[in-house]
Amino acid sequence: MAQFESDDWSVLGVGDTNSILDVGDLSVGHFARTESPYLTGCSVVLFNAKTRVSVVVGGSAPGTRETDALNPSGLVEHVDAVCFTGSSAYGLDAAGGVMRFLQKEGRGFKVAASKLGVVPIVPTATIFDLGRGGSYEAVCDQEFGTAACYAASNLSLAQGSVGAGVGAMSGGIKGGVGSASAVLVNGTVVGSICVVNSRGSVFNESITQLHARELELDEEFSKYKDIEALAHKKGDKEGTFNTTVALVATNMRLTRSELQVMAKIAHDGLARSIRPVHTYFDGDTIFAAAVGEDGSLLEDYSRDHRLAALSALFEVGADTLSRAVVHGVMKANTH
Repeated sequence: MAQFESDDWSVLGVGDTNSILDVGDLSVGHFARTESPYLTGCSVVLFNAKTRVSVVVGGSAPGTRETDALNPSGLVEHVDAVCFTGSSAYGLDAAGGVMRFLQKEGRGFKVAASKLGVVPIVPTATIFDLGRGGSYEAVCDQEFGTAACYAASNLSLAQGSVGAGVGAMSGGIKGGVGSASAVLVNGTVVGSICVVNSRGSVFNESITQLHARELELDEEFSKYKDIEALAHKKGDKEGTFNTTVALVATNMRLTRSELQVMAKIAHDGLARSIRPVHTYFDGDTIFAAAVGEDGSLLEDYSRDHRLAALSALFEVGADTLSRAVVHGVMKANTH
């Protein structure tokens, strides 16, 4: 059982990579096609340890797969990967490629004695980027998912216009893949990865400032020099269909019911960084994951103490997602 260094749930700073990789026991891969008529892609988070996942959908126009399996009362306890794709509902096919990759490794819910007798559990959410490359037929398929798995790394994570974010837009400018992490004083780590394809903007244009500016850690936003110019940049502010999808993860051991609350509160992170959000035209979907089975001292806490600790942790998760949103948009527009 993991031992906390203290009972202090405040944030110490960012992790070594300031990305979801800091949570440990996972890797992230991207694959995209950008040659005409394509402008779409896929991003995959592969879990290398037993991982529980839950989900909350906050938007009115979601595109998802295998989310029912994440219900706390469901049969399957652990998830093998989370997949984000472009191409709207067509892109959900990419999950099949992730499943085939995992099956060859013998990873998944065991249904037979043979190595291949598994059903990998790969919850998936998609954004709407149809037609942005010039054709409504140029969409993600299984090959995208498999290629993203082969590209997965636990050492570095590309952000901005990569993977599922290559065709993303946010408030009339480029959207993209963003990630961030936070390390708590007691040693707990929280990380997030998102694909920002929002109807709303990350900027308060009247004061040319990021909505999430006050959530910055370790001067992480100071490297972006074009905030004021981007805040005033004109574009299609009223895109027809959108959606921001995300995963918030921690190295703490949590139940699926607790993870469902974590995902719910993480939606506050979208509201702190994107305005408007959760519109009829967004399919905002957030997964929450507990990576690993080491346990924690929370099992020895009284109920009230545990709930207070979880509340503090989940707020950090929401703020970490807000910061990831900023990185996704800024790296897509300044690199």
